[in-house]
Amino acid sequence: MIKNVLAVVLGLTALCLKAQTTEPELKTDSISAPTVPATELNEVEVTASSHIETATKVILHPTDEEKRYSTNAYQLVANMNLPDLVSSDHHMSINLLSGQMVQCLINGIEAQPEEVATLLAKEILSIEFQRTPGGKYVGKGGVMNFITRQYAYGGNLYLTADEGVAYQYGDYLGSANYKNGAWTISTLGSFKWDNDSKLLSSNNLFYLNSGSMAQQIVPVGSLIKSRHGYGRVKLSHAENNHSLNVTVELAANNIPTDTTSSLASYSGVVVEQSRLSRGSTARALSPLANVDYLLYINGNQSLNLMGTASCGKNHYRGEFRETGFDDITIDSEEDNQSYAGALTYYYYLPDNVSSWGFNANNIYTDYADTYRGNTNSKQKLKTNVALLLAQWQQTLSALNLYYYLSAGYSHTFTNINGLKANYCNPVAYYGGNLAINQHQSVALNGNYMHTMFNPEYKNALTLPSSFFQATQGNPNLGVLKAFQNYVTYNASFDKLQLSLSHDFMVYFDNIVNKYYVDNNIVNKMLINDGNFYSNRLIFSASYALLNNSLRFNGNSIAEIFHLKGAEYDCRHRGLRGSLSVAYFLRGWSVKATYATPYTTFTPSLPAYLSLPARYGVAITWNNDNLRLECGAENFAAKYNPSDSHFNYRSWNMVNSTERALSTGRNVYISLTYTLPYGKPTDTPDASYQPSINSALLRPF
Repeated sequence: MIKNVLAVVLGLTALCLKAQTTEPELKTDSISAPTVPATELNEVEVTASSHIETATKVILHPTDEEKRYSTNAYQLVANMNLPDLVSSDHHMSINLLSGQMVQCLINGIEAQPEEVATLLAKEILSIEFQRTPGGKYVGKGGVMNFITRQYAYGGNLYLTADEGVAYQYGDYLGSANYKNGAWTISTLGSFKWDNDSKLLSSNNLFYLNSGSMAQQIVPVGSLIKSRHGYGRVKLSHAENNHSLNVTVELAANNIPTDTTSSLASYSGVVVEQSRLSRGSTARALSPLANVDYLLYINGNQSLNLMGTASCGKNHYRGEFRETGFDDITIDSEEDNQSYAGALTYYYYLPDNVSSWGFNANNIYTDYADTYRGNTNSKQKLKTNVALLLAQWQQTLSALNLYYYLSAGYSHTFTNINGLKANYCNPVAYYGGNLAINQHQSVALNGNYMHTMFNPEYKNALTLPSSFFQATQGNPNLGVLKAFQNYVTYNASFDKLQLSLSHDFMVYFDNIVNKYYVDNNIVNKMLINDGNFYSNRLIFSASYALLNNSLRFNGNSIAEIFHLKGAEYDCRHRGLRGSLSVAYFLRGWSVKATYATPYTTFTPSLPAYLSLPARYGVAITWNNDNLRLECGAENFAAKYNPSDSHFNYRSWNMVNSTERALSTGRNVYISLTYTLPYGKPTDTPDASYQPSINSALLRPF
């Protein structure tokens, strides 16, 4: 029998060799092999690589075990133990270790945070991660596309609740959708509440016109209550050559209580023992409508049109009382309107590896503010930001290289109470990715761009915040310009994954707080001053043991900062790191994390910040459509302190310590339930508006 089988194999091999030398293609119907008895073979398991580097992206294949211990996409990315990414289910975000945001897509369609949070992990087939995104996503830290199973009809119900015990908070989300053919309708509702406390103690030295004054603050009590509600309805129609999405949203934010009480001691030009209290309330309501249309033309062109309209109503009321001094009250209201439009066009060359196109967008916002109390005033602020970018991108297959270049011009117009200003700036984005082989790559992202100021600081008012302090709006505040280069090396060697990156950044016309004294009043005002230079070296690694059941992940970040301007000239060097360990067994998982304490520098305050160590442990149970997680964070301290200090010339912040419930002991329970029905669609399609536009100046 063995001789017969060998004879057949040798005969087939000879025929194949002869065919290769005589004909360019093998015609399988010309071969007639003799019949041989069936032979039972041993089972062979073929395992594909879970991490494949290509010129344009890295292709990730999550394992069945990783899906089993995950409910949604955020949890899946975290369980995949990728060294260069931080995925947070609680914060609904995916970021690079450098802090840059990763834009998420689902089957090539842009997704919002809640949409990713309701995407079932078991429906994800693969993940494409692009470290050098071109097109409309230039400037992002990366783009992650979740490829899911596709169904013709059906839907998904998703319910989740996150409840804090020691630090009291609640986060509840529910969504449902139904798809039939090309049509999909989806709804989403969420509610968040939070009871926090921030106790601030400080020692300060102020240099007034009449002399120096020392101040010591001892906290007595604090309570901050916040409530946030959100709802949306979305109707979608998608076919092979086009997609249309129409969305209606409503967001409501309410802070019914924000109070602090402290004891203050003064010496020097003012000698006083006083009790001070601060309280404020805020509420905001904003409806929004959005239309997004994507059209594919002749297979090699794409056209994307987007329009958004929203309005908002904000109300803020604050009071500041200090014994021995006059009370300060602020009562302000605002009505705003915002309109945005965008047009994106791309043409894909016949070689299918090159494309060119342009992006054009415009955002117009109108703010109308009314202030009452110690300051009675009305203010109107109009802003308009227009941007036009042209782009070229290409893949050089022979070199395993992909690159893109996007450049254009931006125009920002502001009008505050008749005071007009124009800011014209060139804008450029560039990057590339070289795949050394299937397991190693080097990527570059760079940009020269500008950032918009927070509208609440484009203000012409002066609002008092204590008997010797005031907050000044700056109507002449301009945009901040930034230049950044981010180079990263990534590699995977079986169970070991590595990432090494260098981040260089310069802020030109950096925006900082300036403090100066006028008539014994310490004024705070945002200004453009000097440059801020940042160098960071980031190393991270992950490793798996015990058939991938035991997983380690760690990173270290070294940073060198230099703030150089007319107001401030200061330097900082720092080093920090973190480590996490996770173990998976029979539907249960245990994860422990630790991040070292460190000191850093923030250029906007500016100030040196010393942050404590952070640590936690979480136990999770997964069973098909149900997930239960119990965890504890920073369990050794109810209030986790953070320290800051700086010298502002007129104000020497000797030391300031904030103790917050939200950063201290936290024991929480999280429950998630999913119910696919019919033939479920790929995602419960959701979106979220995290903030509401506001130009109101808040002194305290």
